[in-house]
Amino acid sequence: MSSSAGFRRWLMASLMLLAVVAGCRRAPKQITLIPITTGVPLWDAAHAGAVVGAASCGLGVHYNGPARDDDLQGQLTLFDNSRRGEYAGIILVPIQAQALRNPVQRAASAGLPIVVIGEDLGIRRSNVAYFLSDERLGGQMAADEIGALLHGKGAVAIMGLDLNRSSSLERERGFEAELSKSFPGIQVVGRRSGSVNLAQEQQIGQELLSLPVQVDALVALSAASTRGAYFAKLNQADPRPLHIVGFDQDLLMPINTGEIDAIVAMRTRQIGKMAAEAICAGVRGEPMKAGTVVQPLLVTAANIGGAEVADELLDRAWWDERKE
Repeated sequence: MSSSAGFRRWLMASLMLLAVVAGCRRAPKQITLIPITTGVPLWDAAHAGAVVGAASCGLGVHYNGPARDDDLQGQLTLFDNSRRGEYAGIILVPIQAQALRNPVQRAASAGLPIVVIGEDLGIRRSNVAYFLSDERLGGQMAADEIGALLHGKGAVAIMGLDLNRSSSLERERGFEAELSKSFPGIQVVGRRSGSVNLAQEQQIGQELLSLPVQVDALVALSAASTRGAYFAKLNQADPRPLHIVGFDQDLLMPINTGEIDAIVAMRTRQIGKMAAEAICAGVRGEPMKAGTVVQPLLVTAANIGGAEVADELLDRAWWDERKE
């Protein structure tokens, strides 16, 4: 047997083996969802929605986020690992938009479908989509609720402003613009930046309640500041009527008791579903819609027990377990 014939047989066998290996290499079966943190209603609802959306194209969802909602380095590491892993796409809720912009740009440049929730990173590519809550409208909703609660007169303080998040700034701008336009008899007497530390937020709430002018209402622009406002109210040395309108559905139960008047909630279940469906479109090679803005939902005592709140914001099974 000539050496050339043996080489040809070896070459054919090698090519067949490579074909088998290539055939066994599976396409990615999961989308990864990286929220700001896990274990909270705000983002667990997005997970529930994403599972439904991903199922439309036969994909699952890997849900993993930092243990703390201020762990930026942890989120950067999770994103980098996901970018290098075998995922069909990434859904990201950035802790800090500026810090995540370049990593998202690199991943998108490699062709990976990416959906960003809550912040616009300014990256315009066919495989990058944004799903945003209408934060300015949310601010207007909060102002209208405060106007009704105070009957158009009184003093309000704002807490929880995050200068690093455009969504927080939009909430504040929408609130103050609507308050000035529709309720000139209500004055903003204090503004405070916020943090994710509950003790600090409670202290900020207590400081606002100690201002020389009596504060009739607190508007809390984040989940942490809503909790801070709530605990500041509970710990007043001289309890007096105080209205609270918060943001983000981390603390809903006190609405039933009247200790919180309203929460401007993100429709995160709906957003999660649409985000996963957008990844499915990207997997199919279709252009992903650049941006979608979703109207928030005002949760009050009048609608908290209704189907819309349970269906829009939370997984119903999870919601029913929490009520028991």
